Amino acid sequence: MPSSRYEHISDVVSIITQLGYQSFLDVGCGFGRWGFLAREFGDIYHGRYQKEKWVVRIDGVEVHRDYLCPQHEYVYNKIYLGKIEEKLPELPGYDIIFAGDVLEHLDKDPARKVIGELFAKANKALLVAIPLGADWEQGEILENPHERHRSTWSEGDLKKLGARLVKKYYLPQGSLYALAVWVKPGFKLLPAARLQNEIKCKLGIRS
Repeated sequence: MPSSRYEHISDVVSIITQLGYQSFLDVGCGFGRWGFLAREFGDIYHGRYQKEKWVVRIDGVEVHRDYLCPQHEYVYNKIYLGKIEEKLPELPGYDIIFAGDVLEHLDKDPARKVIGELFAKANKALLVAIPLGADWEQGEILENPHERHRSTWSEGDLKKLGARLVKKYYLPQGSLYALAVWVKPGFKLLPAARLQNEIKCKLGIRS
């Protein structure tokens, strides 16, 4: 779907805000949630509200043209239309790359290659949100054949590919979802609880 799970939103925002970024790639951008959040915490949060003052480059990759709406043109600098495995050679480097609900739509071997190539293009970190286990069968949705799930993933699969952090989210229906993070040498991640407290302090939020 052009939307996805919500459990990992605060963790992703905590991580990208801690690392900081001047460029952000949203792979499988769908409705544009991560473009909005990256723009908010990359520019708006720093007082650059008018578009002409924005300094962060935010690009997206989307395989299904019908998912693109007017908000994409406003928030993103550029949208690459097509399959991520085909668009990778065109992509420049980015401080942070986020791929949400993408890998399960690829066969396993091409997906492994995509992870490696995306991490190579990330200056600071690659974040991947993905369902875990075999109970996530999915076919065509919204007349988009690319929505079909083609591979199944485990925490072990992600760690074998070098993920430094894999946080699992246990959903009410018993299934598992995960946020996996690859970080370049020289960049550290604070524990999740400390990250969230740091963000709350910056935003003036009291628990």
